[in-house]
Amino acid sequence: MKIVQINAVYEYSSTGRIVKELSNYISSKGHESYVFCTNTADSENNIFCVGTKLGRKIHGIFSRITGLQGYFSTISTKKVLKQLSRISPDIAHLHNLHANYINVNLLLDYLIEKQIPVVITLHDCWFFTGHCCHYLEDGCDRWKTGCGNCPAKHKWNKSWFFDQSGKVYSDRLKRYEKLKSLTVVGVSDWITNESKLSMFKNKSEFCRIYNWIDLNQFSPKAHEVNKRKRILSVSQSWSDIKGLSDIINIAQVTPEFDFVMVGEMPSNIALPDNVKAVGVINNLESLVAEYQNADLFLHLSYQETFGKVIAESLACGTPAVVYDVTAMPELIGDGCGAVVSLGDWKAASDAIQKVEHYRRDKCRKYAEENFDMNKLLQQWLDLYNCIKSTSEGNS
Repeated sequence: MKIVQINAVYEYSSTGRIVKELSNYISSKGHESYVFCTNTADSENNIFCVGTKLGRKIHGIFSRITGLQGYFSTISTKKVLKQLSRISPDIAHLHNLHANYINVNLLLDYLIEKQIPVVITLHDCWFFTGHCCHYLEDGCDRWKTGCGNCPAKHKWNKSWFFDQSGKVYSDRLKRYEKLKSLTVVGVSDWITNESKLSMFKNKSEFCRIYNWIDLNQFSPKAHEVNKRKRILSVSQSWSDIKGLSDIINIAQVTPEFDFVMVGEMPSNIALPDNVKAVGVINNLESLVAEYQNADLFLHLSYQETFGKVIAESLACGTPAVVYDVTAMPELIGDGCGAVVSLGDWKAASDAIQKVEHYRRDKCRKYAEENFDMNKLLQQWLDLYNCIKSTSEGNS
């Protein structure tokens, strides 16, 4: 079986690591894996670089001028299509395409023409909207009916002038409906259920496969009770949509607790004395140690497709407190922490006070049951086999 994955990056960031680990698993089971990305090339391992930095910059500028993301990079996309013809894949697996590197319509038209089964992983909502990657912060549900009058025109893949969300939505829907086979995979129950209300609803198969955790790397250690409770929060970069203001508010009313915040912090933020910002941690062992040493993980993001840092925390035996929106509640098992109302940082503060009521052993067990890397990678292989068998039966 030949599987092609297309993603903005390979190996780094959450989606890049997912693509690499999935590719390695496919190969380890005797199948052929191919990856197209923008940041690396290794022809011996079937990893191909799409386009150039200059090409992506030009694509990005055109996207901002026209409001059309994924409509450029024609020459580099045709090179990809030529390589796809040589490979003749059984399945094309699409991850993040909104990074100014590929012409999405050209790619989909090719997959339609060659009748190649397509799998889409929903790492965010972009595949079923006309523009945005997330819509909750704008209170928008136009993605259910056709987009237009986009409230997020100047966000995400921002447009300087034009709202093209209606056109993009229409172009995408038209192509999805012509694909021979389309399987939509959500990384949480939440986004899977949202996608069933979207442009995918009439011509897609759906399933949910959680993002996985390497439970050998993210594992508990004997936990020493800290004299001052240690509260950990992790984000690639901090903003109010990631809960920054809410965490600061909690720290101000709980001076008896120490807060550690991992991730890039805005330069103009004044933090309370009991909050320590440690920046981005790239060393895996150091990051795991932060999870292990924390008494509780506080994740007050306002929207998450999955929330991998929550799963990583649970794998290390550290309970979590989250808001009751998007995918986050489904990651908190019984005894693994608390779920509080969106924006109610006072309730979150109360939940922190009950840290002794949460069970570290239950956190680890829940992670083993739901986020085990080998189990979930095998689910992907099983899905590929099912799609291939169905496709051959219908040909």
